[in-house]
Amino acid sequence: MRRLIAVVALIMLLSACTSQGKTGEVTLVSPPDGSVIYSSVVTVAGEAQGINSGGLIVTVTDADGTILTRQTLAVREGGFEVELVHPYAGPPVEARVSITAADAPDDPPYTVASVILASIEHRPEGTYIDVAVPQPGDEVGGDEIGIQGRVSGLRGERTFSVVLVGSDGAEIDRAVVTLPPAYFADELPWQAALAPGSATGSVLVQIVSAAGDVLVTIPVTLSGAAG
Repeated sequence: MRRLIAVVALIMLLSACTSQGKTGEVTLVSPPDGSVIYSSVVTVAGEAQGINSGGLIVTVTDADGTILTRQTLAVREGGFEVELVHPYAGPPVEARVSITAADAPDDPPYTVASVILASIEHRPEGTYIDVAVPQPGDEVGGDEIGIQGRVSGLRGERTFSVVLVGSDGAEIDRAVVTLPPAYFADELPWQAALAPGSATGSVLVQIVSAAGDVLVTIPVTLSGAAG
């Protein structure tokens, strides 16, 4: 009887040693929350630190939890990037990209991104960089001005600048936006922050391409810096 108890205790100890759950951290770079994936491929990229020896499982599911595509990555440390082909073709639907530990698939995901899947015929034509915030005529202020928008179709270096221009035409501040890995047709959210300093009055928020072309101009009014 004692021997049986000892064997059971040993089995429980070994089970505890081999079922430690997930370890480490994962930062998801792509796709960002709110992306619209028009291509038949979801590009998933990020950074891993201290992951279990089994690596990571990347899964794309629809709104009902049905698995559309899944892949295991043998990564424990450093950056990773993988392209997952998905079968969905149709109008925009909600989907979820999750990353879990291969050694602990029942543990909560390291990270989750909510995206939209849609076939290419539902994509607006051309290249566009839209600004959602601020809108023309808005009054803005504070130590930093938050700029948000969406972009699709940008090729080449996949970067652009957001520039704050004073009423005299002088540049007040500039931020460079670098898009995460994705197919050029996909629509990605972006954001930037500009510091107005002591400037007040009428100014322009401009979107400038990597080649220096002004693509979008938003006139706003600076109410002054905070605090």
